[in-house]
Amino acid sequence: MEAWLSHNVDVTNFCAVVSSTWSFASPALRAVCGRVCHNNLAQLALRDEFLRLPESDIVEILKETAKYR
Repeated sequence: MEAWLSHNVDVTNFCAVVSSTWSFASPALRAVCGRVCHNNLAQLALRDEFLRLPESDIVEILKETAKYR
């Protein structure tokens, strides 16, 4: 499942993937999500779904995202 998600996560399904998997996601999937977030942060930050994620998850996502600056 994670292999499929790693190859298919994008802006349109990012929040659904994160909300469903973040608490048990492998470091590899977290890295993929961080890269997707880095490449699309402006688009993601404006989505209501992103803003509804738990604050602790958003912080962790942004930490992953920062690895790609």
